[in-house]
Amino acid sequence: MKKLRLVCIVVSLLCAAGALLAQTQPSIVGTWKLISYENHNADGTTDYPYGEKPAGYFVYDATGHLSVQIMRTPPMKDVPGLQGGKGTGEQYKEAFNSFDAYFGTYTVDAGKGIVTHHVELRAMHRMVTELLQRSASAGEPVPMLP
Repeated sequence: MKKLRLVCIVVSLLCAAGALLAQTQPSIVGTWKLISYENHNADGTTDYPYGEKPAGYFVYDATGHLSVQIMRTPPMKDVPGLQGGKGTGEQYKEAFNSFDAYFGTYTVDAGKGIVTHHVELRAMHRMVTELLQRSASAGEPVPMLP
């Protein structure tokens, strides 16, 4: 009977330790709403390429995959003919620069508070297969790094 009690105590302690470990390292898995997207420049200025209150989501799943969508707000005004190929170069440039989306996988460095996005495909083709690092802090706004 003492052996069984000792085994139950050890199993209980292991379960408690596992639960405590899970609490000390919060999971990034889930859907995160974007609250800010800022570029901090070397000269001390800040740019907001998607407006001061962009719309978007970062979705992280338990298998290590992610999906990101970001849109400028307010959205650009509807331009008659833009979707039919009758817009100007500037109108297409504005439309292209007002939205970004990509997907891939991610890794987390909990010690540094950094999430690295391993981009597989992106709306901005010049950045395909690029690694993007994001600072992460549970329960606080997540600033984005370039």
